[in-house]
Amino acid sequence: MIDKFKYHEVDFLIPVHRFNINFSYITQSEMSFVREYLLRLIHLSPMKPQEIANYFGFSKIELQEAVNELLDKGELLYLGDGRLDLSKLSRQYFKKPGDSPKINTILPRSEKLKFELIGFSCVLNEINNSDNRLGVKIKIDDSVKAFSQKQVSTNFQRNFNQHVADEIIFSNGWDQKLGALPPKIYSMDSVIQIGQFNMRLPTDF
Repeated sequence: MIDKFKYHEVDFLIPVHRFNINFSYITQSEMSFVREYLLRLIHLSPMKPQEIANYFGFSKIELQEAVNELLDKGELLYLGDGRLDLSKLSRQYFKKPGDSPKINTILPRSEKLKFELIGFSCVLNEINNSDNRLGVKIKIDDSVKAFSQKQVSTNFQRNFNQHVADEIIFSNGWDQKLGALPPKIYSMDSVIQIGQFNMRLPTDF
């Protein structure tokens, strides 16, 4: 067995840009018990108000409150024969009969992230740029630096799901209270460079 020993240590200095990334994402929200099951029931077949009251055991006042709320939201409508049916809006909540309805909500968010300019991976550790003289600088083409915002925008969208899983964005973890499913990227609003640094990468020889 050959013993390994450190002959020398060299610090490579890798260029890093810091960005303010503004984007919008889609999350699916859950509903209250009554609202969900009332919509699920009518999704199976249009029903008259009294039939709904009998099914849930609603009093007249409870029925009015439950139905009027969904009428006001534009999720129910009356047919010509007096039955209640789902609106075009609420039909979009279902993928197939028997499913739980899910509401897609689009929300804005802003994240400040750092990306190295070699492979455009997100940098999580602190940047050490106190003395850039004591290290080997990795040269990056000026064209790469100039268009780093576009590259970061592309990579951020491509790796969005993994960034969520790794808690790079939503750093406290995806709270299930915010949505039944993890978020999905909806749009990139802006990617603005707000700083540049060197990441010190010690390497043993």
